[in-house]
Order: sequence, then structure tokens, then C-alpha cells
Amino acid sequence: MTIRGGAEREGALPYIFGGLAGVPIGAELLRTLPASLFAGGLGVFLIAYALVMLLMPDTLRIDVSASKAAAAVGALGGIVGGFSGFGASVLVVYLGLRGVGKSATRGITQPYILVMQVVSLAVLAATDLAIFNIFFWFLWAMTLPAVLLGSGSGVALYRRLSDHHFRRAVLILLIVSGVSLVAKTVV
Repeated sequence: MTIRGGAEREGALPYIFGGLAGVPIGAELLRTLPASLFAGGLGVFLIAYALVMLLMPDTLRIDVSASKAAAAVGALGGIVGGFSGFGASVLVVYLGLRGVGKSATRGITQPYILVMQVVSLAVLAATDLAIFNIFFWFLWAMTLPAVLLGSGSGVALYRRLSDHHFRRAVLILLIVSGVSLVAKTVV
């Protein structure tokens, strides 16, 4: 994980600061506007983006990398995460468009996701502590083995993938995520 960047490596800190500013906006949007509209729109975007990037991998590239751009992307991720839980997808799209390798992408997205999840749980606890009832902890305990197995498998697979195959796997997972978001709005 790279929290603070250096001369040769970008860090996660500007993304995290932006995300912290964006989460309350996304949470407010969730409370006031139809969630299915945002979830469906995000799902369609993720599917379209990933398909285009799979078909035309090197034609769409951007050359924007600065802490202000990173903070803006983090804020947009915070907004998206506030209403959908898919906030890191914005970072993945941005880093993919920049052609950032798997190690740097992971070094930015992992701390971002961790901080956004901890902050979101803290906000939930502060605003509605009743969410953390016995049923919550029961579900947490029941799903923990699957989470640990999935995480362990993901790390093992990550270590075996080249940058090219990692990029393809991420794009395929974005399609799956997009389909799940669209399916939620239809069902």
C-alpha cells in the first residue's frame, strides 16, 4: 500500500481526502433521490466502459495525474460510494484510462477502500446504531469465512497475473459489477 506518494510513485492520500469529502454528498443523494436511477446508470456506464476498453484497449488514454485530479476522482468515488458502495470503481476507471499498472492501482485502491469503508461504518454507527444489532453480527459471522476465502484467493490470483491479464480481469469484474447493479434496478 502506498498512502503517500513519492517522486516515482503516486499515493492514495489525495484520493482518500477527496473521497472523505464526497461520501456525505453521495449519502445525501441516496436519501433524497431514487437509488435505482443511480445504480442503474452506474451499472450501464461500467458495462459500456469495460466493453470499450476490452475491444479498444490502447485507443482511450488520458494523461492527467496530479493531486488535484486525484482528489477530484476520489471525491467522485466518494459520491458514488455513498449511494452505491462501488466508489472504488471510479478510481479503477481513472487509473485504467491512465494506464497505471496493477501494483500501483492496488496500492491506491486498497487504502482508499479501507478508509471509505471504515468511515462509512462510523457514519452509520453515529447516525443509526440500531443497524448493528444481533442480526448484523450474525450475518457478519456467517459471511466472514467466504470473505476470507475470497480475499485469499484474490491475492493468490493477483500474484500470478501479469499487468495485461490483471487489466483484463479488472475489466471483466467491472462488467460483472455493472450487470449486478443493473439487475438490482430491474428486480
